[in-house]
Amino acid sequence: LFPTKPYGSTSLSLSELNWLTSIFDKKVPNVIFEEAGLKGIIDEEKIKEQQAKFSLPHQSIIRSEFAKLNYQPPENLKVNRHLDLTPEQSFALNLRRMRHQLTSSFRVPLAGKAAKEGNPFALGEYIDAEGKSLRMSGDFQITGNNGAQDALLDMGMKAGRGIYENGVFGRMLGGGGGGNVLFYLRKGDSNNAEDIKEYERWRLSVEVMYKAWVEELKNPLRGQKVAVTFIGPVPSEGAHLVSLF
Repeated sequence: LFPTKPYGSTSLSLSELNWLTSIFDKKVPNVIFEEAGLKGIIDEEKIKEQQAKFSLPHQSIIRSEFAKLNYQPPENLKVNRHLDLTPEQSFALNLRRMRHQLTSSFRVPLAGKAAKEGNPFALGEYIDAEGKSLRMSGDFQITGNNGAQDALLDMGMKAGRGIYENGVFGRMLGGGGGGNVLFYLRKGDSNNAEDIKEYERWRLSVEVMYKAWVEELKNPLRGQKVAVTFIGPVPSEGAHLVSLF
């Protein structure tokens, strides 16, 4: 389809991925830089986006080439998200996951820059944007069909809005349908009674909301003793090289 940009190429632009995805699944919304948490994207990338808009083949050509492929969802994917999808929808999901990888490749260095500059709110926005793209309603769709991680994220953020002035940010970690959720919030001073009370009120609110969600009548997790465990990480230097010589 793109002689200089084969399918799967990391050189496909966001505009090209949006356009290709819309051909195969019209219900999928476009992703734009601002909504993907990429307000600080470099000007060079914006120029590439503008150029891409003038180099796209006609939709009929894309559909004709796709028909020749006789594409079917890969066998190893049929047991997961692709099980009930048509070939076109399956192909669109592959494109969406490629789109996540592209936007993530922009978000990660921007988040690192925000952390280095001591801008906690910008860092939180990047964490949020990455989390939205990973969810079952986003592009990568890795948080699992049982809704456990998405529900926990929703409740942590909802509880935070009533307690913290700047809210709570978050994203999933680990494997979909299990794993962990990372919440990013102002925990405050461990020696300050008001800060401790504020954090405990947030934590208790999340636990109560999540327990009620698990025990809902139609929830497949009902009766399985699913609960929330909080782990408070200690800030450190993070990953770095260690010389053994």
